[in-house]
Amino acid sequence: MFFLRGRLALIGVLVLCLFLFYPGLTMGGEEKEYPHQKKVIKLKGTDISELPFSPAIKIGDWLFLSGTIGTDPATGKLSEGIEAQTRQVLEYLGALLKEAGMSYENVVKVTVYLADIKDFDALNRVYKEYFPSERPARAVVEVSELVLGAKVEISMIAMK
Repeated sequence: MFFLRGRLALIGVLVLCLFLFYPGLTMGGEEKEYPHQKKVIKLKGTDISELPFSPAIKIGDWLFLSGTIGTDPATGKLSEGIEAQTRQVLEYLGALLKEAGMSYENVVKVTVYLADIKDFDALNRVYKEYFPSERPARAVVEVSELVLGAKVEISMIAMK
């Protein structure tokens, strides 16, 4: 009898240790989100396994969105012109924000990379549509070249 109770106690201690040392484990078998747990945010139906980065990372109330260029999701090709590329980038980043339970109102920092600083005014025309008031802090820098010959790349940081 003692032998059986000893084994049951040992099993109980092991199960308890699993829950204590593996905080993502729950009785339902689903992952529970903890305040400082890193979570990859991606759009449903997208395969990111080939990418060497994540589209967005959520840690607690913070969301870090990777730099994005203006490719058309249907074709994978760049949209034509700075305004179309800027709009495409902001639509995609907006979808990631929504997936994380946020919106443009939660964005606190934006970094914009332009292949040609002469596109600054055109960028701003589109940008103001997405940030009409209480705009986040922002940096705009000209770079010598962007991937795939893009005209603009934008990254963001948001906080809930």
